[in-house]
Amino acid sequence: MLMELLDRIKTAQEVHGWSDGEFAQQLGLSQSVLSRIKRGLRPLDNVRFLRAVAQAMPELRWHIAEYVIGGNGEHAEIRH
Repeated sequence: MLMELLDRIKTAQEVHGWSDGEFAQQLGLSQSVLSRIKRGLRPLDNVRFLRAVAQAMPELRWHIAEYVIGGNGEHAEIRH
């Protein structure tokens, strides 16, 4: 489920035409942190990051909600 969400985020970034620098700025992250997240080297367990993605890319809100809830009905562990 994580990799599916990451793929959707990468695709949406391309559709918006944002470079990694522009996207990182939109999310309030450094480019290195964004790069680690996109490669799956840093977990998506931070509410602030997920909220920033949802604000920058409203079309992904449903997918983010599914990720947070968990595809099998279990809640993902999210840090505030």
